[in-house]
Amino acid sequence: GLPAAAVASLETGRRRYPGNTRILFSLALAYNAAGQPVDAYRTLAHIKALTTRDPAKKLSREFYITFGATADRAGRSLEAEQAFRQCLDHYPDAHEALNYLAYLWADSNENLDEAMTFVTRALEAEPDNAAYVDTLGWIQYRQGRYEEARATLERAFMVLPEDPVINDHLGDVHDALDDPAQARHYWTRSLMRDPDNRLTAWKLEASGADVKRLLRRARKALRRQEKNEQE
Repeated sequence: GLPAAAVASLETGRRRYPGNTRILFSLALAYNAAGQPVDAYRTLAHIKALTTRDPAKKLSREFYITFGATADRAGRSLEAEQAFRQCLDHYPDAHEALNYLAYLWADSNENLDEAMTFVTRALEAEPDNAAYVDTLGWIQYRQGRYEEARATLERAFMVLPEDPVINDHLGDVHDALDDPAQARHYWTRSLMRDPDNRLTAWKLEASGADVKRLLRRARKALRRQEKNEQE
């Protein structure tokens, strides 16, 4: 496919020009597109090593955000947090970093007050960004403010009804509100769009759903969608 071809081409470029940070950054983006976050992380870490020997020098806002998101996908959450903090040190109004940090903390159920401050700042920059609204709802859920969380997440859902994360969060909120039918409804919607999410599958199984049947349906629907997109 296209991502794999881009990786192959850029790897050739990297061998010819090993110190060219533009080629390296493009290669990291291609690795991410190809579903290779560990390779992307190593490439971005190499750029950082090449360019940050001078402590006063700062990298671009885009670099820090890409590095943080990639480190998170590669399972290096502490380095992701560090990258977003460095981004905010240099670019205090970087709303992408504000939101991502807030979401990381909400996901790990820590620093919730600071997370709320950060996502509020992110929403001041982009009030209609559904991902930021989802982060706000997820923090409210972690704080036990379930009715507020439901209303907030429904706002995000209105913008991105197919998003598996928003659907999963709505399922969790309805579960906390003791509404098992609605919880199962949203978890099912989430699994249909992201059949590899084991946590969602586990929650559905615990709720009594036939997860194997749902997974067969989800994978069949995704294959059909991929086929339609290629035609």
